[in-house]
Amino acid sequence: MSEQTFKGLAEYSTSIPTGVYDGKMWKGFANGEWYLLWFAPDKDPDKARIEKRKILIV
Repeated sequence: MSEQTFKGLAEYSTSIPTGVYDGKMWKGFANGEWYLLWFAPDKDPDKARIEKRKILIV
């Protein structure tokens, strides 16, 4: 992602954001690296899963 996009993401390194909906994205810092996290649909329609991947700035 671009540095501008990275700077625009809300950071929740020690908590989870409120307002759960599919596709909501934020960044978190863990184990010395930045991660992109987002809410994804779960098998149970009353729940959401949290997915993540390392952020690469290009």
